[in-house]
Amino acid sequence: MSRKITNDKHVARVVRKLYADAQAIDWEHVTSADKTARYAHWLDDPLVGGLLGQWMSPEEARVWIKDGPMKEYVRAIAGFGPFAQYLDEHPRGPTAMVRLALGKEWTPVSGTEGVKPLHCDATSGSGTVRLIWGPSRDFKHLLWAALEASDRNKKKEVKIAVFDTVAHPTSSATKAPHERFCTRCGFAVTHVRL
Repeated sequence: MSRKITNDKHVARVVRKLYADAQAIDWEHVTSADKTARYAHWLDDPLVGGLLGQWMSPEEARVWIKDGPMKEYVRAIAGFGPFAQYLDEHPRGPTAMVRLALGKEWTPVSGTEGVKPLHCDATSGSGTVRLIWGPSRDFKHLLWAALEASDRNKKKEVKIAVFDTVAHPTSSATKAPHERFCTRCGFAVTHVRL
């Protein structure tokens, strides 16, 4: 039976190692088979499995990694959730996304941030906008969230930011319907590269 990891320094060391590796291999685009192999690799790594082995069996360590830090990875890189504290930067966090999507003069409004999908209000001093962002594969959820936000507050402008990466760009064939649907619904959409 596993024991609770009692040292926050050990948790920090393990999660930082997991997240550094995940960022290096573009975790969100890794196949299921490659993720399975990566879990085995981590269990053999003295900085991960070796450290966790002080508190749990290898099977329990795998479950802890998969259902803990790696389940929270996407939220953590956006600056949300219990494991976000183990990252020095949040490349999909509100500050980064507001600046990429709206410009340097815009800043997030504290207390308006949320997930499912990622969102926040942003201000430039002269107005406020609700920004909703996520990857291209989640576009239908982004559009629905924009419709709900617009319906709740008819005076607030809503914008959608769809992000991609150099390694996995959004094609023009995918961007075109995003723009058509947003125009039809009265929202601006921008595509940003992380």
